[in-house]
Amino acid sequence: MHKKPGVFWHAEKLCFSREEVKTLITAKDLMSKSYLAVDTRETVSKLIGKMKNKHTTFALVFQGHKYKGLIDKRFLLTSRIDTSKMKVNNVLKKRSKSKTQFFVPKLTKDTVLDRICKLISTSGARALPVMEGNTVKGIVTTNKVLISIRNSYRGLKAGQILRKNLVRALENEPIGKVIEKMHLNKVDKVPIVNKLGRLVGIVTINDIIKNFHRFSRTAQKGRSKGSRVKAPNRDSGESQDMLKLPIRNLMTNARMCLTANIKTPVPIIIDMMIKENITSVIIQEKQSPVGIITTKQILNEYSK
Repeated sequence: MHKKPGVFWHAEKLCFSREEVKTLITAKDLMSKSYLAVDTRETVSKLIGKMKNKHTTFALVFQGHKYKGLIDKRFLLTSRIDTSKMKVNNVLKKRSKSKTQFFVPKLTKDTVLDRICKLISTSGARALPVMEGNTVKGIVTTNKVLISIRNSYRGLKAGQILRKNLVRALENEPIGKVIEKMHLNKVDKVPIVNKLGRLVGIVTINDIIKNFHRFSRTAQKGRSKGSRVKAPNRDSGESQDMLKLPIRNLMTNARMCLTANIKTPVPIIIDMMIKENITSVIIQEKQSPVGIITTKQILNEYSK
């Protein structure tokens, strides 16, 4: 059958099975030509500013017209960075030498949907470049993929697919210890609970980046008791041992968190992810978090 752009919007009406949709939709159908591009010579602080203005968490990096890679905000959590001086190219070099290198696969226009889901879920990227030879033709974002697979989860409830091994932290735990939990468990957000186990907030990598422009590798792992980190926009220049402050100082209040219960339909959760541009939804019962559903989990399951 001839493939054409936009066919995924009509897959249900055309009565395609899930297996047919997996191979019918390709990167060409999902591709967008709109993305944030930065040059290797730009500073990280300029990159962060551009990300904020464009409301995005990633950027494609070019050296002139040559594609060099994709950089994500979470790279900044695992590097020693002076954002005002360090160049984007140096961050890419640090990642290439890292033991936990962030690998961003490349797509072609003919890459099929199930393969795209697999590549996004295994790489952890929010988008993948679509290449034609050495030229970037566009990107495929996680949100566009979620739209295309949404109806495959009709009839399923949150409780049937949620991940129960939830990483969480107490509201009085030190910031440094929570960063260590995120690093060791490879998660980008942690629900915060009180002593009764009830959800009081959430902390994400973005919250940390917003409050700190410098991280030392030892500070992230919570192994350096004397590590000092400067808060951004602090004209006094005074260093503070902020990693010892309670995590509640950085968390987003529970009233602002997106949550669902175990009976919430999975398509509704996917809609929440797309609308709010988030990668996970906390599942709770009686005001206590019992699990989490992530985009990685949904994409990985779909690709099986």
